[in-house]
Amino acid sequence: MSEVAIRDYTDEQARAASVLKWGLVPEGVIPAWVAEMDFALAPPIAAAVERAVRDQLTSYPVFAAGGELGSAYAAFAARHFGQDLDPEQVIPTADVTMGVRIAIDVLSEPGPIVLPAPAYDPQFGVAHVCRREHILVEADPDSPTAELDVAGIDAALRRGARTVLLTQPHNPTGRVYRRSELEALRDVVARHGARVVSDEIHAPLVLPGAEHVSYLSVPGTTGHAVAVVAASKAFNIAGLKCAQIVTTDRGTFKRLEAEPTARNESWSPLGVVAAVAAYTDGDPWLAALIERLDANRALLGRLLPEHLPRGRMRARWRRPSSPGSTCGHTAIPIRRSRRSPAGSNCRPATPITPAWPDTPGSTSRPHRSAWPRSCVASARPCDQRQSGLIQTRSGKRAKSLSALTIAKPCSMQIAASTASVTTPARRSRSTSRLPRISGWPEPGPGTHAAGAANQSVT
Repeated sequence: MSEVAIRDYTDEQARAASVLKWGLVPEGVIPAWVAEMDFALAPPIAAAVERAVRDQLTSYPVFAAGGELGSAYAAFAARHFGQDLDPEQVIPTADVTMGVRIAIDVLSEPGPIVLPAPAYDPQFGVAHVCRREHILVEADPDSPTAELDVAGIDAALRRGARTVLLTQPHNPTGRVYRRSELEALRDVVARHGARVVSDEIHAPLVLPGAEHVSYLSVPGTTGHAVAVVAASKAFNIAGLKCAQIVTTDRGTFKRLEAEPTARNESWSPLGVVAAVAAYTDGDPWLAALIERLDANRALLGRLLPEHLPRGRMRARWRRPSSPGSTCGHTAIPIRRSRRSPAGSNCRPATPITPAWPDTPGSTSRPHRSAWPRSCVASARPCDQRQSGLIQTRSGKRAKSLSALTIAKPCSMQIAASTASVTTPARRSRSTSRLPRISGWPEPGPGTHAAGAANQSVT
């Protein structure tokens, strides 16, 4: 048991601190659409940023690789992932998405980008911003583990793709890829002379039962890969704008370093201070966070079958509505059917027709869930302000959960019976009763905390 306390926000604190997530929704609505934690900032980070503000550190940062930030991340990666990195080959950048774009622009040959889908929403727009096409490689809809489709990536590279955009651990499925999967990917990429850009922002949040293996740690990847990392998800400091591009090949580093300042100059000095504090002094807080999230995962695993015994979780995603655009927001309403068994609010699993038209020239198609399914819900376009919210009907207690909508390209669909729930469990005045889904994946190898980190369920 960790001695470090993870402090939950009150409602007022959440609305003040998370202006995008909590600040724009009315009372009685629980936002669940953006990856921000409902926990207070780690004390070492808060103290470091407060000192920096008192010192009026609001100037430009040092536009150079390595330094205190490089040393802090290299030491963190050694402790947590067993990596042996050169601190001088750690390059600061504003955020992970910008780091991905820079790596593709500078290092990748002309040609399409391979994007395994489902994927993190902004990644669907990376190819367009980088003036390229993308080829979507869909997860096997019949796989319960959402394994990396190496054969599909191989086929995309044969069609002329030159870059694989990997997310390890994966967002949004929460999958932590095994070393054997990464080795298979390496073999395919090396055979085609292609490149891998690995988004590893969720690496510090891997839960017990799985182990993060950086793609850069796999032998034979040095010459064709970079990783883009940050403390922003694990320590909830995305707004301070500081990520890192990590290389293990000197030639690759030199190419990135030689780029003009105008390509990469917008990270924040306060972000550097926060990241250094997180990487240097944040281990006890991070250990307590992992313990808390693991307990939340176990709690959810117990509560879902109790409250939604016939429910199933589905993961489905929506392709971009036009080349280069990000995925449209989709609301997943819970609907009941007269065909449901007596006493059930779930209807039998049957194929459904997607509620969006095919996109001319697209290389992908919507697919059915990779999860066990006993219930089916339809999808429809949704206003962003309504997506990702659990709409409640009757004040702050004992609300009726009739719909769960998530503004993500991969939306979790819950076809649920009407269940009694309360507002977030951080409120000490109430005891949470959450809907349960009997098809929820059990904790164990291959899962991590990308989803669990977004909420503070206790």
